[in-house]
Amino acid sequence: MPLKFHALHRPHNTLIDVNELVRDVLRQTAEIEERRAQSERERLEAERQRFEAAARAERERQQAEREAKRQRLEAIAATERDRLQLEAMRVEAAATAERDRAVIEQRRLAAAILMERERAAAAAAAEEQRIRAAAESEKERIASTAAAEKERFGGCYQRRAREGRRCRRSQEAARCRRHLFRRKC
Repeated sequence: MPLKFHALHRPHNTLIDVNELVRDVLRQTAEIEERRAQSERERLEAERQRFEAAARAERERQQAEREAKRQRLEAIAATERDRLQLEAMRVEAAATAERDRAVIEQRRLAAAILMERERAAAAAAAEEQRIRAAAESEKERIASTAAAEKERFGGCYQRRAREGRRCRRSQEAARCRRHLFRRKC
């Protein structure tokens, strides 16, 4: 409200009007001051809420970072555990394969030794049988030769004995040998 002072106004009215005006000014000033204080409180509350939201967002960001880091470290640890487990399994499989190869090689060598022994025994038995057969054949040949010689020489000796003479070693032996080859005794 604008303040208007007129010279013709009555002083009593003026005092009331001035008092009213002062009261109005003070009331308006108080209202303005209250609105300014309310505005400041609202601004401070908004600032506090913004600050709290920023702090909460920062905490959540840090929490998310920590969680992501923890998960990343757990993933790395799990990957490393898996890698070590796979490596141990690979080493164990290689050792098992090597043991299996050694067992197979040992069995192969044992089988080869057994086969060689059996082959040697069979060869020895065959050789022994061949020698026996050859010896038997030689005995039979010698016996048949001896029988044939006995029959031939015996015939010579008998014929000469009938003729009354004996086979002299020098002349007759050569002749007897010729008789053997002629088959005419």
